Amino acid sequence: MIAALAAWYLIPSPTLALPWAVVFAGLAWRWPRRALALAPLTFPFWFAPLHVTGRLVFPLSELTLALLTLVAAAQAGPRLARASSRRLNRMGRAYLARLGGPVALGAGLLLAGMTAGVLIAREPHVALRAWRWEIAEPLVYAALVVWRLRGRWLWQTLWAFVASGVMVAALALAQATLAHITFAPLGAGGGLVPYPAWNGPGWRATAIIYGSPNSAGAWLARALPLALAVALWPRAAGRAARLGN
Repeated sequence: MIAALAAWYLIPSPTLALPWAVVFAGLAWRWPRRALALAPLTFPFWFAPLHVTGRLVFPLSELTLALLTLVAAAQAGPRLARASSRRLNRMGRAYLARLGGPVALGAGLLLAGMTAGVLIAREPHVALRAWRWEIAEPLVYAALVVWRLRGRWLWQTLWAFVASGVMVAALALAQATLAHITFAPLGAGGGLVPYPAWNGPGWRATAIIYGSPNSAGAWLARALPLALAVALWPRAAGRAARLGN
C-alpha cells in the first residue's frame, strides 16, 4: 500500500500514475482497516499537490481520504440496505456510544459554526477550502477511525501519525542542517494555495513542504481527532460492545 501511494504521488504523469491509484483502491478494498491506519502517512504532504489532470490539483491526503471513504461506503452500503430498522437503530446507538455523546455534539456544533463562517466570509472560496481541509476532512477521517478501527488497528494508526510527524521533523532537520535555503512553497508552485515565496530575512526550516511555519498546523489538525479517539477508547469500547450485542 505504501509503495502504491508513493508511486501514485511521485510519478509526474497523471496517466502513468492512475494505475497505482487503482492498485491502492484495490488493496484498500481487500484490507480496508490497514489502509485506513496507514492514511496518516500522507498527511505531511498536505500542501504538496498531486496533479490529476491539466491544472486540476489536489493534496495526496485528500485523494486518499476520498478513496477510503468511497471504499467504506461501498462495503457498508449493501449491509445497511439489508438491515432492519431495529438493527440500524442498534448500530447507530453503538456508534454513538463508541464516539461519545459530548464528542458528537461538539463535532456537530463545530461543523455548523464553521459552515456559517464560510457563508459570511469576505473570500468565500478561500474560506470554503479551509473549511474542507481543516474541518470537514479531519472529521470524516475521525468518523472512519472510530467506526472501523479496533484494538491493534487503532494503535497502528497512532504509530502512523508518529511516523508522519517524524517525516516532517526529518525534512525540517535536513533543511536546518544542510540546505539553508527557503524554497518556493510546493503548494504555490502547484497552484494549490496562493502562498508567495518567503521574502523575509533568513530561511524557513519547514520550507521544503510548507509555505509558512503555521501551515505545519495542518498536520496537527488531523492528529487531534485521533488523539481524542485514543483517549476515549478504553472507556467507550466496552460500552459500545455491550450495545452492539
